[in-house]
Amino acid sequence: MEGTPDAPKSEPSLNAVKMLTEAQAVPLTSVDVLAHPAILGYTVAKTQKRRTPHLYVNGSFYADYDGLMAQHGTGQLAKNLGTESTKSSGVFGGELPIATY
Repeated sequence: MEGTPDAPKSEPSLNAVKMLTEAQAVPLTSVDVLAHPAILGYTVAKTQKRRTPHLYVNGSFYADYDGLMAQHGTGQLAKNLGTESTKSSGVFGGELPIATY
């Protein structure tokens, strides 16, 4: 992604963080492709997907931004990546803040 989950540097990166947070997708590791352009080149060459952010799950390409949006819209993202065991209770019940926005 462009930036970090706490400080995204593009609207698609911000939206991806929001979608993954809502889906309760943890653990999450992020790489700032603006700071590491070789990784950006690698992922674009490997996936042939030009629009970042790119999501990898267990080392395999999962989706680019458009794929994340489509899965989020249908609820599949939460079903495929989410986990109920990590949701908080109390005031923020059912939420897991992995980033601030």
